[in-house]
Amino acid sequence: MQPVVCDSSVLIHLAKIERLHLLRDFYGSVAITPAVWREVVEEGKDREDARLIKEAFDAGWIAVDSPANKPLVKILERHLHPGEAETIALAVEKSALVLLDESEGRRVADIYGLR
Repeated sequence: MQPVVCDSSVLIHLAKIERLHLLRDFYGSVAITPAVWREVVEEGKDREDARLIKEAFDAGWIAVDSPANKPLVKILERHLHPGEAETIALAVEKSALVLLDESEGRRVADIYGLR
């Protein structure tokens, strides 16, 4: 199965409607980056959606993975938020399916040949 890398908005919205499990059902597991973890879980620590995402991490089907290509992350951060930049860089490294909701992020992902 193709690896999947997910940005924060997708996680947050699915958790808010109590459908986070769909990611596990469709893909088995998903990777998120440290910037996404910080935004969703650490900064959102008092919210129910953050708790559900942390539970998925604790259950092992959401994993935190850092992109190795830091220069690419820096280039992407010129136009994107840190979470989107790291998500796209990690997806490029893993040749992964990328889950993004922002149109600019999707446009940039398309430039890198990501689905």
